[in-house]
Amino acid sequence: MEFGMTQRLTQGIKLSLPLGETYADLPLVSLHRVRGRIHTLGTSQGVKNDLIEQLVNQNSIYREDTGRKWNCITAGGLDTAVYDLEANLKKSVNVGLVSVEDTLTRPDYQLLKEVLMQKVEQQYFTVKSWFAHNVDILEYDTNGSIPWPIVQRLRRQLGVWVVERTNPFDISIADVIDDVATEAGINPKKYDDAREIWDALKRVKRT
Repeated sequence: MEFGMTQRLTQGIKLSLPLGETYADLPLVSLHRVRGRIHTLGTSQGVKNDLIEQLVNQNSIYREDTGRKWNCITAGGLDTAVYDLEANLKKSVNVGLVSVEDTLTRPDYQLLKEVLMQKVEQQYFTVKSWFAHNVDILEYDTNGSIPWPIVQRLRRQLGVWVVERTNPFDISIADVIDDVATEAGINPKKYDDAREIWDALKRVKRT
């Protein structure tokens, strides 16, 4: 039985997909693997430590929300962790600036603040780039629970995440699953809803 695209997408939104309704919900990287590779991140040890702390927090939230004891960080959790890391770096800079504000002229103070905030910005993009460049190594193994074409689309969004200050993961899977299926050589019109398309995508072999 074939449904029209609008009807199938409407049903797909209402259906419960196995690991979440948006790309932000999907497990992306392994906390264990991040810890094992964190020494390769080109930042200070303090930044590394803070990043791990933020990731641990996101993993705890994931476990509590889902009931799964998975040692993973979702795409949305990664975005939040890096955002919170940057916020902490800015807070540290501002605390340091307060301690020297009275010893500097206003122009020197503004120049120092600009330089330090630029360094925070560099750290922010260094961290994001590190995840994108190492995603093959850091990827959380769901044992095939996420279809390979969905993983490929998620990785493309990770590339967008690196260069933009937006969260490209907050997209309904049901809204784009027809496009994902078509890219994978699957005719989405053969299936009644997003869940059936998801199951069909799981049969696509990893390349």
